[in-house]
Amino acid sequence: MIYKATNFEYLGTTGKSRILMVDGKEYHSRSLSQPVKPYSIEIRRRWEAKDPNVFFVDREPKHKYVYYLDKRLRRKHGTDKTKVTE
Repeated sequence: MIYKATNFEYLGTTGKSRILMVDGKEYHSRSLSQPVKPYSIEIRRRWEAKDPNVFFVDREPKHKYVYYLDKRLRRKHGTDKTKVTE
């Protein structure tokens, strides 16, 4: 893994997300609740009409890594591997 080899630290994963698919194109799920955008009004109309070309797809969680530029930050956040623990 590139991140481990370059001293990044693994923090875990994000939560799952959902992507809105409209005619094979990806949109953010908030597109359904935007009252001002013309494309949003059309997407919402099609979603409420149960259009089969408008649906949600679950996405896998993303992995989070961090690289501390300052050793003091690493110590402050409790992930310092140089500390001696007994």
